[in-house]
Amino acid sequence: MIVKLDGPVGGVIATWLVANKSELVRFTQEYPSYKQSDELNYMLGVSTYHTKDLANAVIYLKRSQQGVSFSNRSQYMLALVYEEQKHLDLAVNELVDLKANINYQDTLTLDVQDKLKQIYKQQGKFEALAKLWMDVDEADSTRKSQWAFEIGQYAQDAQEYTLAIQWFEKAIARNLDEVGGRAALALAKTKALQKDWKASNAWIVGQFVQADGRYYHLPDSIVGLAYLQMADNFVQLKNLVQAKAILQSVLDSSSDDAVKVLAKKKMDEIQ
Repeated sequence: MIVKLDGPVGGVIATWLVANKSELVRFTQEYPSYKQSDELNYMLGVSTYHTKDLANAVIYLKRSQQGVSFSNRSQYMLALVYEEQKHLDLAVNELVDLKANINYQDTLTLDVQDKLKQIYKQQGKFEALAKLWMDVDEADSTRKSQWAFEIGQYAQDAQEYTLAIQWFEKAIARNLDEVGGRAALALAKTKALQKDWKASNAWIVGQFVQADGRYYHLPDSIVGLAYLQMADNFVQLKNLVQAKAILQSVLDSSSDDAVKVLAKKKMDEIQ
């Protein structure tokens, strides 16, 4: 059984392992051929990772990789150690190698993909993210669209607006529910960031306002935000009368208290 020391319980176990580390280290050194030595080295590697003893974590995890049972999990943990050490290229090398060699059905595949996505985001590697996204199972449309939405957000944060819109469109095409709705809202925001406020409003009307809109059916917690974005756009277009009318309609009819609080704040700002 692969031991994964995550969360509060994992922290307690890690603390216990470190407290008894000298005995465990002695044991693994004296009995290197012990049939569970790979597991012990893995547990030592994970525990020292949790306590930030990263240099020793690398040593234990590499020892654990010598056996078959813990090779994949140790390689994944080794990537986490390298990430913690800010050696992102080393972390990516471990993860890419692991991804190429594990069974697609292995549950570790999802962890590897998610960690690569996180690191590529830090590195701003959008081409690598696009290739990685292609590996996400098309049958899991929710996860596929969620990834597209998140990559679009990364691009938006990097002010790569054209790229962001392309990714939001991928999310929208695959999801009729909340993920797609948030992507549609983000696309409207991106158009506003491009100072194309009229296009942003036209998009919102077509997606959220009209009864046949793709996301008209979503709850007020999302649709209400679309109306607030439309009000912001009218402020930028110097049409305060229309902006106030939209905000007042949200205050009068929205069922979401958080959205109404935002609407009230925006109304106060333009009075």
